[in-house]
Amino acid sequence: SRFLQAEAEFVNFTDLPGCAVWPDHIKCPDDSTPWCQGLRHPIGTLAFDSFHYLVWAYSQNISERGELPTYDGNPVDVLVHALPPLLGGTDSLFSWSFHARFWIHVLVDLHQPLHVSDYVNISLFGHHHGGSDLGGNLIEIVGEARSLGASLHMLWDLAAGKFPQSWPIARKELDSKAAELEQKFPAQFFIDNKRLDDGWQQPPICTVKSLRQMLAKATLDTRQLAGTAYGEYLSNDTHDKEYRPSKEYLTTVRETSASQIALAGYRLTTFLACISPHIPAAPAPAPAPRPPPRTSRGMPMAVGVLGWLGFVGSASVGVVVLLLRRAERARRARAMFALQQAPLQQLASPQVAGLA
Repeated sequence: SRFLQAEAEFVNFTDLPGCAVWPDHIKCPDDSTPWCQGLRHPIGTLAFDSFHYLVWAYSQNISERGELPTYDGNPVDVLVHALPPLLGGTDSLFSWSFHARFWIHVLVDLHQPLHVSDYVNISLFGHHHGGSDLGGNLIEIVGEARSLGASLHMLWDLAAGKFPQSWPIARKELDSKAAELEQKFPAQFFIDNKRLDDGWQQPPICTVKSLRQMLAKATLDTRQLAGTAYGEYLSNDTHDKEYRPSKEYLTTVRETSASQIALAGYRLTTFLACISPHIPAAPAPAPAPRPPPRTSRGMPMAVGVLGWLGFVGSASVGVVVLLLRRAERARRARAMFALQQAPLQQLASPQVAGLA
């Protein structure tokens, strides 16, 4: 493993698992809510929200051709555009670290079926988002299961309560959970089911083309689970914006999510093997400081310092990253659940709106 010193924007998110949750944290304009803890300086940007999910309408009655949707800004193309600096095209540690964080995070997101699917019904969800349920975010969970996720999307993000702890979690505990997942879902299980290449541990072909193919294949594979995610809800001819999942469905969510976490960990290993040789070298030590230049008003001019990113590449670390992403969403889900009785103006706040 190699560890890189962090600049202010990356403090507390400098090891590989921490990198996985950073793209969610930067949505937060302050640290007043439980899901926004950790940033040294809150960033408060929603500019990258569309990177986290693929807009792809699902219907039980339409046979799909196995092709990804194409539109400007879709996450698969965004990640492909981020590959050149990760594969040696930059000497900037900030650039490499920034793009690595998004690749790790979005690759994880694309293994959750409601990050690659949405249900369109204008009569239920209106015209604002083209009738989309925003990947299950607009389908409210009611009944006992609501404590496991306030929406259908959040229910899947939290694996229906299978991984309830909030980030951060002690690394020893994460390693233990990762080992359990690897034992229950070994790589051979996915190889036998034609979901993982049998050469996943071999030196990969690290080109933009080959990594795009890997990403597209993984996304299409996750898409096959859209019917699992929406099936019970849509089977009710009178379905509306509220959904009371059965115990059988919750069991399916837990087992499917655990399997997807393990699979994403194995796939992440291949990606990390490609980018790890290209971490830019540390900048040379700065010369002895000189008095800062002065403006016409006599005020100092600020300068920035590039930082470092922590990095480890192994299958276990890949699974740990997935567990940390789930833990971070658990923190935010419990806070959302606590706010369910809050006034409408609170529930419509930017902090809550950024939970997709």
